[in-house]
Amino acid sequence: MFICDLGTGKPVVLLHGFCETHRIWLNIAQRLSGSFRILIPDLPGFGKSDPLTPPFSIDDVATHVLKQLDLRKVENMVLFGHSLGGYVALAMAQLEPLRVSGIGLVHSTALPDSEERKMNRNRVAEFIGQHGTEPFVRSFFQNLFSDPGHMAQKELTEQAIGISPQTLINYTYAMRDRPDRMPFLASYNGKVIYIAGAKDPLIPLELIQNQAVVLGAKATVEVLADAAHMGPVEQEKDTLIAIQKFLSHF
Repeated sequence: MFICDLGTGKPVVLLHGFCETHRIWLNIAQRLSGSFRILIPDLPGFGKSDPLTPPFSIDDVATHVLKQLDLRKVENMVLFGHSLGGYVALAMAQLEPLRVSGIGLVHSTALPDSEERKMNRNRVAEFIGQHGTEPFVRSFFQNLFSDPGHMAQKELTEQAIGISPQTLINYTYAMRDRPDRMPFLASYNGKVIYIAGAKDPLIPLELIQNQAVVLGAKATVEVLADAAHMGPVEQEKDTLIAIQKFLSHF
């Protein structure tokens, strides 16, 4: 499994989202690496990492990442995950809560898919199965930016075209079937931050704010006013500031 490992200090793991690679975090990671040890993996099947044997769950992905971090002697870490990466971060924390001192959910949620969302996942998997990766990813990123013409779309699309259709299908089903992590977060002893896009069409800000209210003092919300679902590239500076603010507690 490929993991970009930068800097020294307290370990901070940055997990990318669906159809992405570690590169979406690279600029932010380089800025953070002066104060922390930053680890940014390619999740299995993405970028330079080999895929898992299907079928697999989000917990299976989390277990694989934890084992890879074991090999690098990474303990007492802070996890940040963008979208899918947030689902993996939550699973990692639930599997080994004493090893995770803080969780950052970036355009991500602790709630499971709604029935409507599950049906949409099924349609996505069917489309990819029929048409392949490229037609899917060319439309996928367009819906995730507040600015439909954002220059990052081309690079993200080009990076994603080489992903195996089966990998995308497997992750689509894994996201569909992930459990509700709110009961875990309610009992979790670490700090939690939600970094949310005010214009996010997939995970509405109100949904995030409601989760934070339930979690009480342990949770904070940072809102990216001009971002949809892609804050790490839409509002890179503000995402960095939010992460730095959260990390100042550790």
